[in-house]
Amino acid sequence: MTFATFRITRMPFTVTLVIQKNKGNKEEMDELMHGIHKLFENNTPFTLLIDARVLSQVDMSSAMDIVRFMKINRANFKRMTKGSAILINSPIVRDLIKFVFSIQPPASPNVVTTEMMEALEFLKQFQ
Repeated sequence: MTFATFRITRMPFTVTLVIQKNKGNKEEMDELMHGIHKLFENNTPFTLLIDARVLSQVDMSSAMDIVRFMKINRANFKRMTKGSAILINSPIVRDLIKFVFSIQPPASPNVVTTEMMEALEFLKQFQ
């Protein structure tokens, strides 16, 4: 099973990233970040829905990789991501996201929630 899959809706242009495993290894995390980078190359602004409800843990190394990726690609996130929503279930993942965002705040409007409807309503304002 792959760690994550991308689903793209063209009208409006929305990217849904679905995490499918509880924890990804280094190669899977690199593949995930490469997939996001490919979206930037498409040169079409999008909203981003990250469904990470299956995650219950993320190791610190992966969290720091995400921070570095966000920092390096901040201009791309700001230019291409109109808004993003992150769906979670785990308090541990919620705390980790708070930690990551305290080091590297999101470049576009963002919400972290446990409710799909709240995520979709938030993203609707950017479409």
